[in-house]
Amino acid sequence: MKIVLVHVSDVHISTVRYPDNPILSRVPSMIAALRSLFLCADDVSACLLLATGDIAYAGLKEEYDLALPFFRELQDSLRTLYGSAQQHTVLIPGNHDCNFEKDKEARRKLIDEPDPDSLADGSIVAVATVVQEDFFEFCREYNGSTAVVSGLDRLQCTHIFAIADKRIEVRALNSAWGSQIPESRNLMLPMNYLSNCINGEGTSALAITMLHHPYNWFEPNNARALRKLLEESSDIILTGHEHSASTYTKTGLTGEKNEYIEGGVLQENTDPSSSGFNAIVIDIDAESQEIHTFVWDGDLYECVNEVVPQPFVRNKYRLRSEFELNSDFEDVLNDPEAAYTHPHKDRILLDDVFMYPDLTELDTNHSRTTKRVVHGRDLITHIQKRERVIITASERAGKTAIARSLFKDLRLNGTIPLLLNGRDIKPALVKKSGRHFDQVFSSQYSSLLKSRYWQLDKSARSVIVDDYHRLPITKDVRDALVQEMVQRFGVVILIGGNELRVQELMGHDRESRLLWTFNHCEVMGFGLRLRAEFIRKWYRIGRAGHVDDDLLVKRAIELAGQSHLAFIGTIFAGVVLESSEHMESGAQS
Repeated sequence: MKIVLVHVSDVHISTVRYPDNPILSRVPSMIAALRSLFLCADDVSACLLLATGDIAYAGLKEEYDLALPFFRELQDSLRTLYGSAQQHTVLIPGNHDCNFEKDKEARRKLIDEPDPDSLADGSIVAVATVVQEDFFEFCREYNGSTAVVSGLDRLQCTHIFAIADKRIEVRALNSAWGSQIPESRNLMLPMNYLSNCINGEGTSALAITMLHHPYNWFEPNNARALRKLLEESSDIILTGHEHSASTYTKTGLTGEKNEYIEGGVLQENTDPSSSGFNAIVIDIDAESQEIHTFVWDGDLYECVNEVVPQPFVRNKYRLRSEFELNSDFEDVLNDPEAAYTHPHKDRILLDDVFMYPDLTELDTNHSRTTKRVVHGRDLITHIQKRERVIITASERAGKTAIARSLFKDLRLNGTIPLLLNGRDIKPALVKKSGRHFDQVFSSQYSSLLKSRYWQLDKSARSVIVDDYHRLPITKDVRDALVQEMVQRFGVVILIGGNELRVQELMGHDRESRLLWTFNHCEVMGFGLRLRAEFIRKWYRIGRAGHVDDDLLVKRAIELAGQSHLAFIGTIFAGVVLESSEHMESGAQS
């Protein structure tokens, strides 16, 4: 059973300030993009049109008068495209769906000093959401409903759809009920109320939560509680507001799994050429999913991400119940191997500071003639598609950090990996490689699961060899090990220094070597974009809800020009940060 989620966000339909609204004529282009997925209409059981806020630009009735035919045209076109599928639309408001001409002192006082316990009867919510009246009237008219949404139902509404024999649950949260101008980073949702409405114990085959604002726009304590609630009860979490499309999977090392999908801007009023949306195809029976991000290129919507089917595993703690990591090995995976100090967090973990670098994909002759770049955000997808990959990098370029991060990402994407180190593999071990694999497995997982592991399908097993260039130099030894890994594992990743190319890929008999068939990528140095992203990431540590994006950009620009930050390109190799205070002083200089 396939379900198509069409995720749009930040439509910003305007009548006064930006009256052109090019998006109103682009429904045929959006449908053409979806048609390029080549889905058999009879295979699609349901199509859900999900809009994560900012339908209007200023929350005006005239704007919703334009939005109404646009959304009806889009849904009618989806109905034509997927003729036999159920069609449903869920809309939530964003801060631009607030008509602040209706904002009064009473409302501002209520949201400046929110008391979650006082929200129980819905009267405060009624006052606070008066600025969203036209949005809710738009929803009522769009759905052809006579019912008026009021009170606490304006904060949270759960939609249940019975599709074939499956129960699909979509939760719509109104994170913009307390929005102001300028937007505050102390938004709040009443957790005592939401906890009674939302739980993860239902029988839904798919649970989706929609909210306009990501967590960093909420008051920190409220953000932590909200994150915990949603991650315990949702399979997919859709957001908007940031105007930047992004997808990532968050899986705890013990198995809890959530797919986060951040919507791009469907219409950027200041830049008519900027437009994008997501299409998520979920096959519940086959437990697979594909996420397609479409971006307007001036003539059509082009898919800009490398798409490969990913496992879709409902948030049911699959890995926790099967292949739980040993606690000591978890500590190893989380160790950044650097003495970081930070004013807002006592212990810095690898995930706090790690970012995948960009890589250059070499040609089939392992030469640097190709200009293809594998962006760090696409590396895990690239590896799953290629299956046999060599990654080479210069000394102190963060190879071990890459290996540990790939281990975690492979695990959360549905394969159970082993992490080997070339320094530990001696010639005698290669002759007994099966025994060595067993020993490595037992050091990383429970030894009681060893038989179950080797009985998994080959595609469910992967292996990473860090410091491959440290293996014994003997050709027969290396070839025997690689041959054994190719036979046992669906994904094989070899990570080594640049000398690996000389040792394995430059000899007169190179074509006879098994590694010649591997896809080869070289780690690139950090450019200005990744430096800026790293600085943003560093400043966000321990500051949820307190750092304005504009301030982050300004500090990133300032710091990128500071000579003392030349360490960023090699930060994952174990170089010690001079100090967090040093970074602070650099930001203020």
